[in-house]
Amino acid sequence: MIIQKKVNHGDYLTTRQHPQQTEYLWKKVMLCIRWDQLVVVYYELLKPSETITKTLYQKQLMRLSRALKKKRSQYYYRHNKIILLHDNARRHVAVPVKNYLKTLNWEVLPHPPYSPDIVSSDYHLFRSMAHALCEQRLISYKDTKTWVDS
Repeated sequence: MIIQKKVNHGDYLTTRQHPQQTEYLWKKVMLCIRWDQLVVVYYELLKPSETITKTLYQKQLMRLSRALKKKRSQYYYRHNKIILLHDNARRHVAVPVKNYLKTLNWEVLPHPPYSPDIVSSDYHLFRSMAHALCEQRLISYKDTKTWVDS
């Protein structure tokens, strides 16, 4: 997701001076989202300067586990394991993350390395998000968080 902010310096112009172009400041924020076959179970909007590390990813898995127990408790306790599909990024296959997934007793579906294919569920999610975002102008992190929460 991209936050767009318009900046105009408003300087006075002398004769034969061209007006300055309006600058746009762009900040990217990352939306980490986890869903099952029915609904979005957990999401987290990272700050503009924040990136995903193995420790942050492990914390997100902890929060996802809690969210599953809270939102989908009947599913969580009826089936003996959760099947997780994620790509082979280094933070996803780090040893602490693998160990934590073993303690949760979650099965990880294999994802082919360097696969250009997007997971079909990603396509539908991102397509609907792009459709909803097409007319939105988000100018701050707070606006973005409000839009995601709604």
